[in-house]
Amino acid sequence: MIPYEPQDFPSCPPQQNSDPRLPHRQTSESAQQLKREIGEDSAGYPRQPVPGSNAIEVENSANNAGYPRQSVQSSNSDIVQERQRDFFPRVDEDELMKFKRWATSEEAAEKLIAVEKLIAAEKLNKHRESDSSSSPFRPLHMEFDPATEVQPVEPNRFKAVRQFADAERNRGKVHLMWDTVESKYVIAKVMPNWWVGSCHADFIKNHPDEIEFPWNDIGCMKFLNHRKVPLGVVLLGVYRDERNTEVVSSFATEGDLFMWCSHPERPPAGAEREEIMRPLITQLLRGVRQLHDLNIVHRDISLENILVTKTDRQDDWRLLIIDFGMSDRQRFYEGQPRGKRSYQAPEAHEPGEHDGFLIDAFAVGVVVYCILVNDYPWLSTRPVVDKCFAYAKACGFRSYVQKRTLRNTDIPVASILSEPALRLLEGLLNLDTEQRLTLGEEAWKSDGVSSRKSVWDEDWFQRP
Repeated sequence: MIPYEPQDFPSCPPQQNSDPRLPHRQTSESAQQLKREIGEDSAGYPRQPVPGSNAIEVENSANNAGYPRQSVQSSNSDIVQERQRDFFPRVDEDELMKFKRWATSEEAAEKLIAVEKLIAAEKLNKHRESDSSSSPFRPLHMEFDPATEVQPVEPNRFKAVRQFADAERNRGKVHLMWDTVESKYVIAKVMPNWWVGSCHADFIKNHPDEIEFPWNDIGCMKFLNHRKVPLGVVLLGVYRDERNTEVVSSFATEGDLFMWCSHPERPPAGAEREEIMRPLITQLLRGVRQLHDLNIVHRDISLENILVTKTDRQDDWRLLIIDFGMSDRQRFYEGQPRGKRSYQAPEAHEPGEHDGFLIDAFAVGVVVYCILVNDYPWLSTRPVVDKCFAYAKACGFRSYVQKRTLRNTDIPVASILSEPALRLLEGLLNLDTEQRLTLGEEAWKSDGVSSRKSVWDEDWFQRP
């Protein structure tokens, strides 16, 4: 890949004001939502100009899979025509008319419906087969039994205070409520019954193309509570009436990490901010490592999926990891990338098997960068989409942060980070999965000795 020239490199996305907060929240989006976004092709890949081309050229060059078509020289026209003949053989016109008449008939419609039902049944069977596989770990959704553990709504117990957020992927809303029995604030995610279904199998049957599963999230919360994992929110109960299902959990006093990091009271990027953030970053790394040691791959780690709550001690905060709807008990997997675009490990866009531990480690690296710099390093890791990531991929992370500047300034990012912090980020965001830092999981150890370098070997954690 040819590196971008310095004049082509953006210091940061253009801003309308000098707001010091992170530019915007990011949400996990389904493939269908991505396709509906303006400027994206049928596979959900944004069509952006690349160096040396204009938007029209890029749009015309994108195929149905979202990847650029290779240009064909005029000298190859004979080869192209020959390939076209191979792919599109001549069809007798009478036969073609017969096919068209059949394609619009009721018989064709019935066959199409039958095929769609077979595809849906096949997807459901695959989920059932994966649930009954020889893996020693139970699927997360099986940790919670809807038939016996879902309770009827207690109309006088939880009093709505205000809407907290939209649960867009779950077609619902998140409310702050007051528990009149326990006399404390709680969080309730309210989802319509037609969406969440009666159980995991029912949800898969009704929504075979979904990649985020609400019963997975519920089961994982219960499992983490049972194992007394400190970074798990407390599942207080699942309630249902004739219209909605409410998942009630403990309330985090400071909101999510996105809100906490961008609060005006936090110091700007630099040595003071790095020192204040050190305990939170340490908690995050230990928490995700603990998930992995329990054989849980999160697959959607982000600022928005990490909560901050105040402890009894002054100026002391605790992190809580949430949203396990995309999580899995399988470490290695194939398939489409999960999570939000800035956090997706680049190898997830490539075919083949991926290591979920290293996928999560990359996402953690993006979170650490956001915490320290109060900005995203890039907006996407998809091929030929984000100019910032393309530069980092071509020239290396160290060169990237030397040219990247803090938002609305001319100050290079590298100049405000300590050398140990730069090495930590460089290791977590390494594009080479063989060289990426691990989180020190037990799976990497043999006879008590790790086979890979981990974040805990970095000087950033070896303070005198």
